[in-house]
Amino acid sequence: MRRPQRINFYIAFLVTFFLALFCSTAVIADEIRPALLEITEQPGGNFEVIWKVPMRGDLVLGLRPVLPEGWTAADTPQSYTIPGAMVERNTYTSDGQPITGQTLSIDGLSSTVMTDVLLQIKLIKDGVYAVILKPSSPSFTIPSLHQEQLATVIFQNIKGAFGHLARSINHIVLILALVLLASGPRAIKLLIAWVFGHAASLVLVDFGVASFPAPVAEVLCMIAVFLIARSIVSNRQDLGSFWVLVFGAGLFHSLAHAGILAETVADKPGLLGALFAFNLGLDLGQILLAAAAIGTVIIMPRYGPFPKTRIVAGYALGSAAVAIGMGIFMNAAALEDPLENAAASQTLQMPTARSVNMKSPNTPGPVSIQQPKDPVSVFLTIEPYEVRLEVLFRVKDLYALKELDPPTADMISPESQDPLIENVLGLMQDRVSVMINGKPADAVARRGEFVTAGSYGVMTRKQKIPERVDEAIMGVMFAYLGDDLPKEVTLDWDLFLPASSEVKATLSDPLESKQGVLTETAPTLRWQNQLAGFKMPVVKPVPVLLPDIPIISIVLAFVSAIVFALCSLRRGHWILRALAAAGMALAIACYPFVRFKVQIPGLKSIKPAPQQAVVVVDGLLTNVYRSFYLRDEGTIYDRLALTAHGDQLTDIYLQVRTALELEDRGGARARVDQVQIQEVRDIKRQADGMFAVDTVWTANGSVSHFGHTHYRQNRYHAIMSIVQDEDTWKIHQIELLDEQRLL
Repeated sequence: MRRPQRINFYIAFLVTFFLALFCSTAVIADEIRPALLEITEQPGGNFEVIWKVPMRGDLVLGLRPVLPEGWTAADTPQSYTIPGAMVERNTYTSDGQPITGQTLSIDGLSSTVMTDVLLQIKLIKDGVYAVILKPSSPSFTIPSLHQEQLATVIFQNIKGAFGHLARSINHIVLILALVLLASGPRAIKLLIAWVFGHAASLVLVDFGVASFPAPVAEVLCMIAVFLIARSIVSNRQDLGSFWVLVFGAGLFHSLAHAGILAETVADKPGLLGALFAFNLGLDLGQILLAAAAIGTVIIMPRYGPFPKTRIVAGYALGSAAVAIGMGIFMNAAALEDPLENAAASQTLQMPTARSVNMKSPNTPGPVSIQQPKDPVSVFLTIEPYEVRLEVLFRVKDLYALKELDPPTADMISPESQDPLIENVLGLMQDRVSVMINGKPADAVARRGEFVTAGSYGVMTRKQKIPERVDEAIMGVMFAYLGDDLPKEVTLDWDLFLPASSEVKATLSDPLESKQGVLTETAPTLRWQNQLAGFKMPVVKPVPVLLPDIPIISIVLAFVSAIVFALCSLRRGHWILRALAAAGMALAIACYPFVRFKVQIPGLKSIKPAPQQAVVVVDGLLTNVYRSFYLRDEGTIYDRLALTAHGDQLTDIYLQVRTALELEDRGGARARVDQVQIQEVRDIKRQADGMFAVDTVWTANGSVSHFGHTHYRQNRYHAIMSIVQDEDTWKIHQIELLDEQRLL
């Protein structure tokens, strides 16, 4: 090469390098964790909405979902943080209009290229919709008929793939490199290897391999471009070694995208369908782009010396691949920087984790208590499976009752406290009554003790101490059981102290707290169940799901492979080759959608995939915690029997009960309202068909005590042994490795 030409090549190399480095920020669209909007229809026209948006430090992306008009929130949202994201949950009631035909959108999505939004809609009659919303398409209209769902979802994801292709310079560089390497139409054959890489990823995702770092996949793609560019510059056109290279690039690219989807889409058919549609759109777009590039290559020799242009383009593509690869790592490093970056204009300041409202829709709201100024304070709490009556008495006013002997000293000794408490409990039982669903309720537990009160709530004594009569506070509790959330609860009060003719009462249910006053002329406090948006926590077996087998795809692929092999050996007719190719394409298209549940012999010996293990462990832990919503030991054991193996029932019962009793205040047991599986680190096969799941989860809970709600969030790391008992999963053993209190 002559010196002027060499100088031109160097200039082209440097110009293209810095231009590609400047433009390489476009590739980070694959690198940001997506937001999630999950809408689940509930009986009665209610919808549970979960909004999960990425965070960096205390900053959260400024995106907000726009829900259909006519939806109203049934309660204040429950907000909390998890590693890398902020989550908001709430229940909405609709105005009676069907959700089908409504449009959902994300405010702020169109003005950022940093992330996508995974939209998953679970409807009772119309199935599951899984759609990827992108800046180019930030809205989705739910089809009016279930029959339209599949085509609409595929169209939305194909549209999103075209937008992804238009924003990602790395895909464009790859297509140009393939066209220049294969000298025109043969590039389509190389693109088929990319398509088969996408198809192979569907199979791997189906078997639970749905995790690959997106930056690594993009870098591997740029390495492929660099190697292709090197062959172009060397004027080599041997395609043999590039089939595997392009196949691998397509495989890892699809797996990386599946890994992003798998973080939030727990439904396997929804995941496979969304991934298939996205891959299809990307493949079609790349083939169209390749066709345009091939046409340009074909006509270029008429207007100049193509070989020289081809070599210059090879240098340019190689330098662009290096620059884009560097840009990926530069942007990946910037994402770890807690300072503002390109997304700063789209971020909002968020409170720290400890100031986030941890209110659960299944717990009453907090009521701040200072040192009691009233002789009596009444708290009636209605919870699933339990009604609890708690009362605070000023002891000096209690002694004014004729049923109690006056004090003989200014101090109440520890020895005389129990008789006084028993007398007060007896007075309560005689003069205060609770009716549940119109029937008198008998207390299954009652308790009394001396307590201290302040802005932090009411604390029980760890051990008895002498109490001053003028300052002593007594707290008593009566617990009543129910089979469900009652329809009506009535409190009749006839224990008015001489110091006050009225009693302040706080009535709390799973959604709100109200204040009231009991008087001698109006001594009744009544609660009626009007909780339209409340979802009753239930314990149900975790089923072993039969695998969905793509039988038609397997048969088509097998027959097509045999036809291809015979045609290759005997130089078969092109019609047979075309039919085999069509059969293989049909097998790929049917794989995510045409599947049948089949009982496989030896299913118990198959290790569950990580995605399946998350669902199983989440269901089992939720059942275990919900079993302790009741106080009756026999009922708790019956519920645990649906979740835990018989040989280990007692150990699991004692282990969980001990953990919950750490939060026990005056007889009010802690309730775990939400379990979140943070990760499944490993799954190992054990003897007797058991599997050891190394898992980390957080438990969000609360305990309501004398009108004050205390919120807790704990993080657990344990080895959980699970086993299949007929057609359900059960816990065999829990080996707790670590426990941390987060809130």
